Formats: sequence, C-alpha cells, structure tokens
Amino acid sequence: MASSTRLGRWIFILPVILWNAAEARHALAADAPPPNVVFIVSDDQHWRDYASMGHPHLRTPHLDRLARESLVFSRGYVTSSLCCPSLASIITGRYPHEHRIVGNDPPGGKDAFEAGRERMNRHLEEWPTLPRLLGAAGYTSLQTGKWWQGDFSRGGFTEGMTKGQRHGDEGLAIGRDTMQPIFDFLTSSRSAGKPFFVWYAPMLPHDPHDPAPELVEHYRSKTDSIHVARYWGNVERFDRTVGDLLDHLDREKLSENTLVVYVTDNGWIQSVDNPRFAPRSKLSPYDGGMRTPIMLRQPGTIQPRKSPALASSIDILPTVLAACGVTPPAGLPGINLLDDAAVAARRQVFGECYTHTIVDLDDPAKSLLWRWTVRDRWKLIVPTSAESGSALPGEEGKLIDLESQARHARGEVELFDLEADPDETKNLAAAHPDVVADLRATLDAWWNPAAPKHVALAAGEAEKAKPARLLVVTVTMGFRHASIATAEPALEEIGRTSGLFHVDFLRLPPGRPAAPKPPQRGTAVTDEAWAAEQAAFKAAQEQFQKDDASWQALLREQFAKALAPESLALFDGVIFASTTGELPIPDLDGFLAWIKSGKAFIGFHAATDTLKSSDAYCEMIGGHFAGHPWNADGEHAFVVHDPSHPVAAMFPERFRWRDEIYQYDPRYKPENLRVLVSLDMAASTPKEPWHVPVAWVREYGKGRVFATNFGHNDATWNDAMFRRHMQAGIAWALGRIEGMATPNPDVQAAEYLRSVVAAAAAATSTNADDLLAKADAKMAKDPAWAAGLRPTLLELRSVAPDARGPVYAKVLAEVEKP
Repeated sequence: MASSTRLGRWIFILPVILWNAAEARHALAADAPPPNVVFIVSDDQHWRDYASMGHPHLRTPHLDRLARESLVFSRGYVTSSLCCPSLASIITGRYPHEHRIVGNDPPGGKDAFEAGRERMNRHLEEWPTLPRLLGAAGYTSLQTGKWWQGDFSRGGFTEGMTKGQRHGDEGLAIGRDTMQPIFDFLTSSRSAGKPFFVWYAPMLPHDPHDPAPELVEHYRSKTDSIHVARYWGNVERFDRTVGDLLDHLDREKLSENTLVVYVTDNGWIQSVDNPRFAPRSKLSPYDGGMRTPIMLRQPGTIQPRKSPALASSIDILPTVLAACGVTPPAGLPGINLLDDAAVAARRQVFGECYTHTIVDLDDPAKSLLWRWTVRDRWKLIVPTSAESGSALPGEEGKLIDLESQARHARGEVELFDLEADPDETKNLAAAHPDVVADLRATLDAWWNPAAPKHVALAAGEAEKAKPARLLVVTVTMGFRHASIATAEPALEEIGRTSGLFHVDFLRLPPGRPAAPKPPQRGTAVTDEAWAAEQAAFKAAQEQFQKDDASWQALLREQFAKALAPESLALFDGVIFASTTGELPIPDLDGFLAWIKSGKAFIGFHAATDTLKSSDAYCEMIGGHFAGHPWNADGEHAFVVHDPSHPVAAMFPERFRWRDEIYQYDPRYKPENLRVLVSLDMAASTPKEPWHVPVAWVREYGKGRVFATNFGHNDATWNDAMFRRHMQAGIAWALGRIEGMATPNPDVQAAEYLRSVVAAAAAATSTNADDLLAKADAKMAKDPAWAAGLRPTLLELRSVAPDARGPVYAKVLAEVEKP
C-alpha cells in the first residue's frame, strides 16, 4: 500500500481544529512535520559492551554520546537470541511464535533451502511491518545491512540494498565499506519533501571480526586473547559508523526532527579460545544472548534519561508509530515506551529460544528450546524438555554450548535473582518454589506450546475442521478486469496455505468469437471494391452471429451444469471474482435460496457490477455499481468502522490505498449491512455521495455474505495485507471465524454526516445551506439511516452561517466518538 499522506493527520481542519480523543494520543501537532526515523541495529553485541555501560576497555564515544542524548532502557530484551527471528520481531512488533520465523534457516537441507526461505518470507508478509505502516502514512524507507527475508520490498521498504540472499547480500556493504547509500537516500527524501525511515543494520560487530590492524593492536594490549581483541576492535569499528551517521544528521540539520532508535538483534560473549561465541550468549536464554540497551533519541522532544524499567524489542514498533502519529494495528503485544504510564504499569517481559535450523515452518513449538520471563528482579527459564522430554536436535550440538545442552537434557528449570546475580550463575529454583510456580503460571498464560492443539470435536464441529470447497466464478459478460488472471492463482494459494478451502473454477469457455469491425470506405476505393468489402463484412457478421450463438449456448450449458442443485450440493460457498454483466444463471431464485440455506457468498470488486437487472441479487450482495466517486484507479483515503472485526483488523483505522472504488445506486440499503470499511470522503475535497461503503458483511438467511470493493489491480492481489483481508472474509463467510454481522446504519449515517458537515464548513454560506438542507431531507426520509443524528443537524441549520464554527465542531465531535 502506498501513500503520500500521514495517517495521523487525516482529520480535516475546521475553524476549530478537532481531534478524536483516541486519535489524539497518536497524533502530532497539526503544524509539526512528522519525524524522520533512523534505526541503528547492532549485530551480535553484549549488553555491557559499551563504555557508558561500564566496560573497562572499550572505546565507544559515539554510542556513549547517543546514550547521553537518549531515553535509555538498560534493561531491554529482544524476543530471541538468534538474528533472523529477532529482526522479524523488531519489524513486526510480534513474538517469533506469532510471526513463525523462529530460526535462521529452513529445514530440509540444501535442496529445500530456497523453497523454505520463500515460505519464511511469506510468513513475514502476513504482518503489517513497520515500513508498510509508515509507507501508508507517506514515509519513504530504505533497507541497508542485515536482512533475511528476501528482497527488501518483501518487508515493505520502498528502497533497499538487499536483493534476496541469506544475511543481506549487497546490503552487507553498509558500515563495513560505505555509508554513502544512506546519505544519498536522506538527500533524495529531503528533495522529495517526504519523511523517511532508515534501517541501518550493519553486520557489525558480527563476524568476521576483521577490524583495522591498529584497532587489533590497541586491544591486544588489553587482553591475552586475539579473538577478544578482534571482537572489541569490531565493536569500535561499529561505533565509528554510528558517529558517521549521527554527524551526518547534524550537518544536514536533520537531528532535531529525527527519531533515532537503537537496539541489538541479540547478544554475544566472545570466546577466548576461538572466533565463536562463548556459552550463555547467542542461541541461549541467558542475558548474554537476550539483553540489550534500547535507546530513543529526538533532541527537544524526548528528554534524555536512564530508565530502570523493563523494555522489549516488541515495544519498538508501537513506540515509533505513536511518535509518528500513526495508528497502530490492533492487538500488538508491545507498549509505547514514550508513554510513562504504560512503562510504569509494565512489570514483566517474555522471550523464547529456538533451534538455529527450523524443524517445522508452520509449528513453532517443534523448534522451541526455551521460554523465559523477567519480572522485577526475577528471571525464570523453562526448557522445552521440562514439559515434553524432547532432546536437542543433533545438528544443534554444533551451535549450542555443552553446558546449555546438559541443562536442557535434564529439563532444568532455572530461576535467577538478576539484582544480586546479574551474570546468572546461581540457580535459585529449588530455594523459591513459590516464585517459580507464580512465574511459570504467567509464562504459560503468555504462551504455552504444550497446550493441546487438537481436542475432540463436538458433533457438527468435525465438518468445520475440513477444508471447504468453493466455486470461483470468473465469467464476465461486460468489462473484464485484467487482474482476474492474478486473482485466480492468488485464491488458490490462499486456500492452500491456510488449509481453509479448495477451489473449483467456472470460467468463460475458450474461443469466444470477436465481432467483425465494419469496413471504412477510403476516398480511393472504387464502388466495385466497396461493394465487395460490404459483402465480406455481412458474411463475417452472419458467421459471427452463428459462432457467438454456439459459444453462448456452451456458456449456458456450463452454468446449468455447475449451478444445478446436485452440483451446488458439493460446495460450501461461491466466490464471484470480479464478475460483470448478466450471467446466465439458469435458476437465480434457486441459487439465492442455496446461499440462504447456510452457504457462503464472497464477492470482490466488480461482483457488484453483476446481474444489475435483479433486485434480489442486489439485495443479497448489498448494492449495485453506479460509477466512481473519484478517479477510477487512484489513491484514496479509507476509514475502518469496526477495527476489532477479524475481516478488517489487518487495516490501520485510517489508511490510504490505490485501488478502483465504486459507488452504489439507490437500491443500496444500509440497514441490511455491517459496513467495515468505507471511503474517508472528508479526507479529500468532500463531495456526493458522501458515504461510500467499501467492505461489508451481512447474514443472508442462514448464509453469510462478504463483499469487498478492493481487488481491481494486480498490485492489490500481490499485497499481503489485502490477502489477509480476503482470507479472513472467506473464513468469516464460511463460519470458520466469528465476527459481528449486526447492521450498523448509525455508523454509516455518522460517516455521511461527517462528510456533509466537512463540506459545509468549507463552503460558502449559500452552498452550505443547500448541503445541510439536502442532508436533512435524506435523514428525515430514512430514520434507519440517521437515528439520533438529525437533531444535531437541525441545530446546525438553525444557527446563523457566520456563527456555525463551534457547532460544526460540536457535531463532528459527536460523530467522531468511537
């Protein structure tokens, strides 16, 4: 989804600027530009390896400067002590067991590597990543450095260095060889007048530990281990790149309006004997692998200080969205670290550790090694074997230290007092069984992988567990959208990967004849030649009529066969996939009765431009196409009316998207539908029809109907968020997930009134009176549409035009209330 407007600033401006209370928590001042965002992600660095954190030998002046100028959470934690799952959590705000990228590599060895990596990439695309969310608010974004999930675009970045190889291919040059791609991007973003998001995740201090010789020589005098000296040299090397980046922001006068976020992907303790990591660091549940400082800097906006509170890398996404005035997705597990009340209320953080190579790409529990939690001074670590008796996979022995392997094999639950024992050397589990039991209960409430996934199904529920069978109709008797060719395999893939349904297609028969074009007489054509052309055209026309009659008969035969009662009995529902025109359904009443009997109907995009001669079909689907409110295929603003509904929960409450949107003829009945998404007509120059529904659900007898106007172009079908919308809508229509279908005409009327009042506020007095009079007449005519809103409209009309400003604000305040 692309955008050029920041979500948090879509509320229109009246004589008095009005903010919805819920939006105000995430919104910036109306005259303040949105902040730029720069992520600095260290790679494999211990939480103490900074001079400012007390390291006796390291020189890190630039990271120390960043700490002095930041809100620093020294008790920060990542969700996993492996690079790939940790980075996925940072960019999605979700735990590994949620996004399912739990290890660095897929199973199956070399032959299955690319296919497995592609499935991991698709797991990421199922979530609204930070670059996507900021992009919908008008941000441009750049990926550099470490990036595991395919091409940079898979994460929603608008620009990037990584093209798809493991670790990050060309992106790994950043920091080690150059910083210029970032500097060039900042220049181009400023020239374009757009806020920017930079992902700076150099493969530093990650191995190879190959700093400049003078750095190795300096640190060799501080340690007997060449391996430690090289690692420390890489830490200072990384610090210098941070200085380069901060200095560039200063030189370009970007620092004041740029939020800098610092975090490590996981910890590292350097072995003194070899280039690898030592025990209790990477790939372990201990603080040496999980703990990180989290820093937030924006001069003049964020007060520099050190916080003793617990913080997690899952907090970064909601924190950045709040700072940028962007409404976060529903259900995020993290908190806004700039919200002092939320930070004070947080007492506990959680995390999980997995095998380096994933065991099962769809079941995180099969790769799980440890879960852990920190609350106040206590830390509890629970190995998988404590509940299942499982052993470490053999290949993991090469990566996990022997001590950790032995504790895992014993199923040893560990409890540490981090205040008295920050290095986690003394297991106090036996001495404090009450603390263990209490923390274990909270850990299981957070996520219990041992909980049974499959239980005995009640009568009638077994059928729901099987994949449904859907008939997908792609026949068009009018305009044919090219995106149907993309939608067909997309629907197959959604059904296959979700396990939710299988599809059968009802398509146009091949070989549809084309009507001959009438000849055009040229000035040099003789009468004899012209007569011959006309005769040839007449013959071609007659042949076309015969061929077309045969083709139409074949089409009717296909419909008669596919929609016969005995055929429909094989299906759980039907999808009208951008169908158009008068489809030759042999028994439309019988077809609608089949849906009413308890079947699913899903219609996307041009399904509302189908069977326009039928009032019964219109009543079932909800409305019929009657033109485009704006340009046919542009970028529009949308508002979500029920963000908790599973069919709409994947969208921000206000967002922008490029697609073709329809408006509907007078047969549209708001009292029959629960509208989930509509055009945000007030976000642009308001105009009739004032309220334009985009996605809705309804109950139809015992059946369910889901209709969405989205799906006009290929880009929409290739968008992971839209696919989640389609998957959820199909699941809801099939009855596999629940969500309210109660009609919401009051919400629709409120959106209608908001658009009218916004237009009236910007209009001349005469035009405003006309607008308000028309709205009053509509509301007086249709009480179901406007119950409760007409009195405020009448009050507005009774006020003199030059005194309406405060009343406009009052009306809109009532309408905007959630």
